[in-house]
Amino acid sequence: MALIKGGGVAWTQTEEDASPGQVNQREISTKDTGVPHPDLSEKFEDLKRFFLRSMNLDPFAALFALEKADIGGATAKEKGAVKDLSKTLVKLQSEILEKIEIRSVAISGTEEKPKVVISGVIESPLGGKLTLNTPLIPLANSKLGYEAEILDNVEELIQELEEYRMGKRQQLTMDFGESSEEPKEEEPKKRGPGRPHKKQAEKVEAEEAA
Repeated sequence: MALIKGGGVAWTQTEEDASPGQVNQREISTKDTGVPHPDLSEKFEDLKRFFLRSMNLDPFAALFALEKADIGGATAKEKGAVKDLSKTLVKLQSEILEKIEIRSVAISGTEEKPKVVISGVIESPLGGKLTLNTPLIPLANSKLGYEAEILDNVEELIQELEEYRMGKRQQLTMDFGESSEEPKEEEPKKRGPGRPHKKQAEKVEAEEAA
């Protein structure tokens, strides 16, 4: 599945038709230009950290190691240095994530052994953009140590896509402006001093005819 630039989502599903002696597969591609709900967009955003970690392009590993390190016997100066380094890594991590845009997610394998490839774009210091794909990540393994987290995120992403297909979209609001002035009641038109009311005129004519 992929986000469409300017709004919308595109996805391709593979369906199987089992018949005696053979299995036929067909791909069904769908493109919907409806603006995704923020919940769906956020699930793509959540994949940024896994996109980086799978290619060793981020400080997450070092930050994780610092958080788990036993520094009980360290001096105050050493502990202060570790704390400062952690702050630097957190800041660097935030800056890198801002330069990443997840474009698509390809899910393959079986229900018991799913696999995923995450595709994204990284903005370079010179303003250009580099498109990268993660290696094929088997989510049933634990080699990386965070496959279960990716699987949870992918399952939530699939759920949001299903709700998107059922009509869950971003709600666009339009501000027409509200006037603080209360509507004024229209004043009755004044009649001229010599102009009789219609009913009065009819009454006069009837008396003259009698």
